[in-house]
Amino acid sequence: MFFIDVNYLRSNGGFMKKIFIALCLLPVFAVANETGESCSKLEDSSKRLECYDSVFKADEQSVKTDIQNWQYIEKMDEMRNKMTYAAYKFSSNSVDLPAPYEKDTQASIAIRRHSQFGDGVLFNLHGGHFKCNRVCNIAIKFDSDKVENYSFLKLPDNPDILFFFEKDESKLKNFVLKLKESKKLIVELPIYSVGKKQFTFNTEGLKWKYF
Repeated sequence: MFFIDVNYLRSNGGFMKKIFIALCLLPVFAVANETGESCSKLEDSSKRLECYDSVFKADEQSVKTDIQNWQYIEKMDEMRNKMTYAAYKFSSNSVDLPAPYEKDTQASIAIRRHSQFGDGVLFNLHGGHFKCNRVCNIAIKFDSDKVENYSFLKLPDNPDILFFFEKDESKLKNFVLKLKESKKLIVELPIYSVGKKQFTFNTEGLKWKYF
């Protein structure tokens, strides 16, 4: 079942954002994660957050090296004795953003079964912020199929992350099934000060059995 504790995420602000990014990029940032564990031992909260920022604000260029293959994560939640599973991939194209961003940005898609927050699909914008209401209507096309619209939730303290947010839980499973069966996905994402921009994902080869 897909579940997000919105109040919990809001109250933890930027720190939770770092956790999500760390979850999605865990194989790439293996060394950074080891350093992140040392950050958690700092007693001063401000210094601890500064430490996390220095660790997980990693060179995002270094994680853009493999756009052909899905990357996978398996991580044990020692407290709950449950596994977290995730698969993620970066878009094959980037978008040139004007001021105030002035950078090329990619999007990434991630599927997860989280030990605490449940099942979900998310889009992450690596540079820039999404511009839409709390619940965003996102156009998506698989292969040569017709364009479909899906609801995604934008968190107020994490405006570069969108979560799949359909009331009908079967839509999440159908979405992931289409990911597994397709070769290409095109998503149209609304970006602040830029408007709607399209990102393409080579989806072929996804191996996912958790929902």
